[in-house]
Amino acid sequence: MAGGRLYLGKPRDGLPLVLVEGFATGASAFEAAGQAVCVGFAGSNLRHVAETLHRLFPNSPLLVAGDLDAHGAGRKYEEQAVEAGAPALLALPRFRDGRAAGDFNDLATAEDKGGHLTPTANLFSR
Repeated sequence: MAGGRLYLGKPRDGLPLVLVEGFATGASAFEAAGQAVCVGFAGSNLRHVAETLHRLFPNSPLLVAGDLDAHGAGRKYEEQAVEAGAPALLALPRFRDGRAAGDFNDLATAEDKGGHLTPTANLFSR
């Protein structure tokens, strides 16, 4: 599966791209920002996808939307993706309730009671 990916929205060179691991996170990011999102489907695949995105869209800033997982393995994969897709940034969700595990889909679900993904949208629109 190395390099396998799914786009939500249409990526265009020069416009920001968001790279995520899972589909639900990608859907939340796309809904929040309306920017192109690329789903890599597995942490171990993020580096391969970031390399491909950098090659296909060299003028597009890359934002890797990471997961806070209990075992910490995801962080290693996310950092590899940031390095491979440079210039790129890593964004991690921050929960108001202080939880230490979750992703941007969990953030949208937990904190978007009014139908507006404001915390997530603000992050992805920068």
